[in-house]
Amino acid sequence: MTVISHPDDSLFTQYDTSRIDLTQDVEHIFQPCNINQFELELNETTRPTDSYTARESTAAGYCLLDLTLFKQFQLVTGGRYEKDHTSVTTFDLFNSDNTIDTDLKDDTWMPSYALKYSPIEPVNIRLNYSETIARPEFHELAPF
Repeated sequence: MTVISHPDDSLFTQYDTSRIDLTQDVEHIFQPCNINQFELELNETTRPTDSYTARESTAAGYCLLDLTLFKQFQLVTGGRYEKDHTSVTTFDLFNSDNTIDTDLKDDTWMPSYALKYSPIEPVNIRLNYSETIARPEFHELAPF
């Protein structure tokens, strides 16, 4: 019996693999039809610290200014302000004294600008700019 380590931290126990061509790509070797109690057995493992509690709160506001300049130009500008607080506590189910805390506080201003030019009635030319943010998800902040 051989234990094969796989990148996703799962373990495969190798039994009789004479029916499997082990020179193939990993995608072919680890097909569902090969994973059984006779050839390759999947043993999922977890660490005691694979548990976490998390909380996120966001307060936000938005302002907008819409100006028509002359007859051909329209400027729409504004922004969104966000105050975000994310906390994640990773803990060991069997040892409550062993915790890892992640606490992120973020104040973000995200502006937005749009300019519309109408040289003639049916034609609009637009130029836009805006910012956004992507915050990490809970599982990305927990070290497991």
